[in-house]
Amino acid sequence: MQNIRLTENFWLHEFLKSDTADRMGISNDPSPEHLVNLTYLAATLAQPIREHFGRPMIITSGYRSPALNDAIDGSKTSQHSLAQAMDFHILGHSVKEVCEWIVYESQLDYDQLIYEKRWDATQWVHLSRKNDGENRKQVLSATVASNGNAEYVAGIR
Repeated sequence: MQNIRLTENFWLHEFLKSDTADRMGISNDPSPEHLVNLTYLAATLAQPIREHFGRPMIITSGYRSPALNDAIDGSKTSQHSLAQAMDFHILGHSVKEVCEWIVYESQLDYDQLIYEKRWDATQWVHLSRKNDGENRKQVLSATVASNGNAEYVAGIR
């Protein structure tokens, strides 16, 4: 199943990869509904971003099965568990630059964008999209402390 091509540049396995699932032996296989959501996410967000920047997108978190989400102490309402969110960065571009393009220049219809930064300077984009057209276009920045607690503020900062 993981060798399914979702779009020109994206494969299903990119949205399912999880070191935690591998290490703990947790299944991260999507249901048919989740597969539909991942295909939609790839086609409407990932592929247009990849085409704009012309560089590989590294997806660090996509779909999370309920067991995987529990194992990482993820939010019970996480859009990752619905296969409607991805965390990523783009080789050769700053995370802030990617966030600013999505918010200020693109015409992408997204639900939530979070510019995320950890205490160790690791950064990524969290981007989600609902399939029902009720997308909020919410923009936040988050700083994640070494204890895992996050502080959120509005905008890209």
